[in-house]
Amino acid sequence: MSTRKKYAPVEKHDGYIRDLNSNAIISNDRAGYEAFLEKKREKRTFVERLDNLEKTLDKILERLDAK
Repeated sequence: MSTRKKYAPVEKHDGYIRDLNSNAIISNDRAGYEAFLEKKREKRTFVERLDNLEKTLDKILERLDAK
C-alpha cells in the first residue's frame, strides 16, 4: 500500500487540486458543482415544460382543424 499523497494543491489557483497519479487538474469547489447541477436541472425542467406546451398546442390545433 502506498503512503504517497493522491492530490496536491495547485499553486495560485484556489479551488483546484492536482491528481498526482494522472497529473489531471480537478476542481474541488463543491458549491460551484452544486450550482452547476441545479442550473442543469432547471434547464431540463424548462425544456420538459416547453415540450409539454408544444404537444398541448399541437393537440389544440388538431382539434381546430378537425372542425
